[in-house]
Amino acid sequence: MTWRDGWIVFANSSSLNVDQRQTGEALLHVSPNMGGDAVIETTTAVDNLVSFRPNGRSAASGLFTWCDSRGAEKARGLILLPSGHAQVSRKKVDGSDLTCSGGG
Repeated sequence: MTWRDGWIVFANSSSLNVDQRQTGEALLHVSPNMGGDAVIETTTAVDNLVSFRPNGRSAASGLFTWCDSRGAEKARGLILLPSGHAQVSRKKVDGSDLTCSGGG
């Protein structure tokens, strides 16, 4: 599965299995399949999971890049910072241009 296939947001009530929702854990949001020709590419740290600590900080930082058939010049990035904040960008964290390798 990829982010394009959809994702869920849940409240993890234990420190075990942070990548899987367990019985009794609150389901907060369900995002369905994106459809269309859009592709979400990620850096390794956020390939399959994004988690936040109780203080709001993210367990990992990374980049999500949204691409479609218009190519990299129309791509948008979402940079997840260690602080837990996210920012939309037309560039990578290092200032280089976004790239679209999987279909955009």
